[in-house]
Amino acid sequence: MASTSSKPKPIKNFKLKHIKTFQDNKWAVDRRIYQRQFEAGNVDYLYCDFVFYNILFDEQDWEAKVKFVCHKIGSKKEICTVEKDVKVSKNDNTFSVLASWGTEDKTFWKKGDYKWTIYLDNEYVGEETFAVNDLGLVTTTNNPYFNVLSLKLFNSPSGVDVALKDRVYYTQFQPNFVEYLSVELNIHNFNKEAVKVESVCNYKDSANRVVGRSLRYVNVPAKSNYTEIFKWGNDSKTYWVDEFYTVDIIFQDVLIASCRADFGNVGIEGFSESISPIIGSEALVANKAQINDKSLEELLEDLDKLIGLNSIKAQIREHIDFVKFEQMRQDKGIADKSKVKLHTVLTGNPGTGKTTVAKKLGAIYKAMGLLKSGHVHEVDRADLVGEFIGKTAPKVKKEIDKARGGILFIDEAYSLYRKETENDYGHEVIEILLKEMSDGPGDVMIVAAGYPDEMNDFLHSNPGLNSRFSQFFKFPDYTPEELLAISELVLDDHKLNITTGAKDYLFKKLTHAFRDRNKSFGNARYVNGIVSSAKMNMASRLIKLPNTEKLSDTDLSTITIEDVQKIFLQESAKKLNLAIDENILNEALSELNELIGMDSVKNEIRDLTKLVRYYKEIGKDVMNQFVLHTVFTGNPGTGKTTVARIFAKLFKGLGILEKGHLVECDRADLVASFTGQTAPKTDAIIERALGGVLFIDEAYSLANKGEKDFGQEAISTLLKRMEDNNKGFIVIAAGYPHNMHEFLNSNPGLRSRFEKTLNFNDYSANDLIAIIKLMLTKEDLEFDAEANLKIQEIINKLVDNKGENFGNAREVRKMAQQITRDHNLRLADMNPDDRTMKMITTITIEDLDEFKLIKASDSPSRSGIGFKF
Repeated sequence: MASTSSKPKPIKNFKLKHIKTFQDNKWAVDRRIYQRQFEAGNVDYLYCDFVFYNILFDEQDWEAKVKFVCHKIGSKKEICTVEKDVKVSKNDNTFSVLASWGTEDKTFWKKGDYKWTIYLDNEYVGEETFAVNDLGLVTTTNNPYFNVLSLKLFNSPSGVDVALKDRVYYTQFQPNFVEYLSVELNIHNFNKEAVKVESVCNYKDSANRVVGRSLRYVNVPAKSNYTEIFKWGNDSKTYWVDEFYTVDIIFQDVLIASCRADFGNVGIEGFSESISPIIGSEALVANKAQINDKSLEELLEDLDKLIGLNSIKAQIREHIDFVKFEQMRQDKGIADKSKVKLHTVLTGNPGTGKTTVAKKLGAIYKAMGLLKSGHVHEVDRADLVGEFIGKTAPKVKKEIDKARGGILFIDEAYSLYRKETENDYGHEVIEILLKEMSDGPGDVMIVAAGYPDEMNDFLHSNPGLNSRFSQFFKFPDYTPEELLAISELVLDDHKLNITTGAKDYLFKKLTHAFRDRNKSFGNARYVNGIVSSAKMNMASRLIKLPNTEKLSDTDLSTITIEDVQKIFLQESAKKLNLAIDENILNEALSELNELIGMDSVKNEIRDLTKLVRYYKEIGKDVMNQFVLHTVFTGNPGTGKTTVARIFAKLFKGLGILEKGHLVECDRADLVASFTGQTAPKTDAIIERALGGVLFIDEAYSLANKGEKDFGQEAISTLLKRMEDNNKGFIVIAAGYPHNMHEFLNSNPGLRSRFEKTLNFNDYSANDLIAIIKLMLTKEDLEFDAEANLKIQEIINKLVDNKGENFGNAREVRKMAQQITRDHNLRLADMNPDDRTMKMITTITIEDLDEFKLIKASDSPSRSGIGFKF
């Protein structure tokens, strides 16, 4: 039937909401994935969803005939026509009409551009276009459409397209200066024809929640670079807050690029490090050609060319020899029934070569006839774990099927096991993997990779998991010499040279970075970032020169010491130029002033604050002017923990600490029971404290416990980290005055690390009276005149007779809790009708009976430190 093309007539009983296309009708309306781009060979039925607002809502029912017509653009022939009679109830605010067309064998929809046109009672309603491509599905290892070149972030006003020359790119933004956070995605279409690309940009906050989504549907010309711009925010500059966000680019429901957007006190220009987890088909084809063309000997030669990893190379060769031996036995008919196990665990920090080695193993085992294709299919938790019951198993089996003939590489495999969540669907993934490794056809090699400690927990999360893996490779961090060698390879890849001075300077910085490293140290990735930044600095330096057309090839290819120094000077500037946050600083000082007593401590901290502010104002490095690591000495309940929390907030406000949080620990948190476990345990606590304050309660307990005690190992580890990470965190060691003196003398390096000591004196009776009244005020309680005199008498007697373990504020806190309880019990015994508001809020002499005969010996013994009210 020919379509109607007459001019639209007004239709009074509805208003169009949308006409959209989707592929899979199994989802509920609110979970349909609407698209305008589909892949031929993967489409069975395409659905058109016509949704309109019912203008006669709550007035009357009505009926209509809806017609869906689909054309291939450029052709007058109708692909399909679907007519439907609909009955719209007056109870329907919106109404959806669905039509579908296709075949189950996925052969109907061919490559081309299409258009749905909708008619209601033969009146034109609207239309929507969509495209069907035939380049193949985008997967986690292959994008047959384009390569991602870069991902950059900049700010732009609403409705304004900022010209390329006017864009200022940032790695960190100031929240109150950003209207729309704009994402510049640069891609290269390597195909000989134009392609339709529909991509989504998800903006996620630090809790991984999607806070914004921008969609783009574009036509990318053949063999060309193309730039897409995504935007999200508002005109009032109030959308973004002081935290970090993640920008994810999704194409065909696959993550193709991602980067981090930081928001803070200052704007920092530059390019965020972007991650492109997918390689384009050109690179994939080249990779497959290498796998297909190279012999085992050539592949082993390539393996040997990798920098470092000597233990890994030796281990691989040993396993190859074992496999050859087994094959020899099979040839002679004496092989046992067991299959050669290939499943492998790779543990190490980021950038240590785990993925690279996995790809080498795929090629090697293909050459040996153990794997059919040898390709590596990379997945992580998000690819394997479903959001709802029944969704995980199909996802896992789908990913395993993609890896058949090669390697299923599970990055951060430990994330599948979460101790704190028994019902997490990650456990289901582990069960399916176990079954595949035990009972599967043996045509896929499972490789699980991640951090060493976390992988150990993962392997012990299921009794049968550890035994299913036959190879365990531990990837060490690269040494400074190896990092330098890697940098030379990267430079060569970029067709760059480096001067001798720049190379020597870089080696010193790599050595320093190696010594300061933690478990997130980037290794080869760190080096790649340095080379990219140096190249950018070189470009910035040269482009400012006059007569750039006269620059030689050598000029355009040589990294100088200036280019490398600028990287680290900029990094130092970022660390030193954290602006003073007056709001946080004033909040901390107010909390300090509200504390009762402690005049000497308050004065010390105020003076320290003035000095730090002064050094910040004149541009001096605060950490090099004096040591901020501090000893707090005092009896229990004198406020050490409370002041430590204020201390952390204070130095966050001054821009000295990045996070300003407090991590509390004691001997049990630092010292292990067995040899070799204390240093890692102490390191783990310090890692948590980086950017804030590490508060060690009863620090003296780490010392003088005998020759075989591991407390000294904790002290040595702490001293090393205080030296290497002097600007990364502040340590507060707390305890009794006499004991802390012995602690500082237990190791020659302690006194030089703790130059400042704050003494917390016992509270006076008047201080304690003020504290208990403040505590009770927070419970809406106050003493009557008689009770007021009595509590003063009780606390004066308590202070006069205090023992060595007197708990100060802790004692009166317990008293306040008991008085509140006795008061409430007394009121509970009264007839409700007899209670007055005055009675409910007033403490009388009767509520103090329990404390009239208090003795010094009644004071509870010491059980901890600190108070908060």
